[in-house]
Amino acid sequence: MKFLRSIKQAINPPPKEYHHTIERVCPDFPDENFDNHVRVYEFGMQFVPGKDVLDVGCGTGYGSHLFSTKGARSVLAIDFSDEAISYAKDHYSHPGLKYRQMDAQKITSPDNAFDTIFSSENIEHLQEPELCLTHMRRVLKDGGILVMGTPNKEYFSPGMEETSNEFHPHEFYFEDIEEMLKQHFESVFIFENTVESESPLGREMKEDRRKRGKLGILPELDQKTITLGGRQVDLTYLNNTHSFMTLSW
Repeated sequence: MKFLRSIKQAINPPPKEYHHTIERVCPDFPDENFDNHVRVYEFGMQFVPGKDVLDVGCGTGYGSHLFSTKGARSVLAIDFSDEAISYAKDHYSHPGLKYRQMDAQKITSPDNAFDTIFSSENIEHLQEPELCLTHMRRVLKDGGILVMGTPNKEYFSPGMEETSNEFHPHEFYFEDIEEMLKQHFESVFIFENTVESESPLGREMKEDRRKRGKLGILPELDQKTITLGGRQVDLTYLNNTHSFMTLSW
């Protein structure tokens, strides 16, 4: 698969106006990071059949397109980058899929517009992440679900006032995410990292958190599904991860 992608890239290089960075994955630059991002969309696709979906921070559009092909009734894909939206429109069109340049901190959609909101590896890029959450809750229908992923600060920047990633104004510890989400949602479920921090401090912080009873959900390796709040969740693709993956309603 990776060999075929590399051949495709050689034959059809990305457009000159697209400036690739490690913070915006793209099928034209296949690597492990891209594969990990795709798996998160594959995990999210179970929540889209027959639904009106908002993809917040859609990037180059490959995941929004996946949702459209997996039965979403409609998908609105938004990103702050004109460049990313232009690429997405050129490469991933589909009936019912619309792209818009939009600030995730100023979502302009009407109240109660979406059944499912998906936002992965996005909220850490925002200056005002709480404002984004307020908007996402506003545009989510009653009974809808927010699927959100974000890097674990214990893994990437434990104990640091500023993050180690220049593109991330914020990174979050478990309790940061839990507190933010519980301000807006009655039911919050956080899937825990399966990859341990390389930092001794990060590992120590996780152990302290365990002692406080603040570990997230850690599915067994052979576990296929889990029931959360009466909803059955397919765990097939949830096997990455150095990020937190959250489900809230």
